[in-house]
Amino acid sequence: MLRPEDPGGGKVANRWPLSVGAFFLLLLLLLISPSLCTRVDAGTLVVGVVVADDGQPIDGARAYLWAPTGSRSTDSFLADSTVTDFRGCFHLFSLHNPGTVEISVLKEGFKAFTATAPYGSLAMDVALLRIQSPDSSRGQVRAASTGDSIHSRCEDQGVDS
Repeated sequence: MLRPEDPGGGKVANRWPLSVGAFFLLLLLLLISPSLCTRVDAGTLVVGVVVADDGQPIDGARAYLWAPTGSRSTDSFLADSTVTDFRGCFHLFSLHNPGTVEISVLKEGFKAFTATAPYGSLAMDVALLRIQSPDSSRGQVRAASTGDSIHSRCEDQGVDS
């Protein structure tokens, strides 16, 4: 592209810093960029406490969070796992596709407990029963609230769960 010269012999600056092609490329990128962004949901946060049938906290129980892959409702992956602390507390977290999560709690010498719940902020109480018990381990998963007793019991007090 020829640029006109000024009377002093120098070139006159182009008034358009971008070429037409670059302008249309930039416009195209701006139009399609929202479709390239991935929406990130809040995910799932599970705060739970595990006790034995006598009400004593169980230290060292293993908690697992299984999350949906998004491709089929029956497909899931291990999103997080942890071990309960001396208070019986655990925290699980995962960013994943919306759907139903599965939480399992296991400890040698006790019957396992598994529950499903919709993703979100969850509180979980689990009572693991000893292998010899004729009953099954039991638990409750619910939507967590700010004043939930589990949150106050399992607040981070310098102890990793």
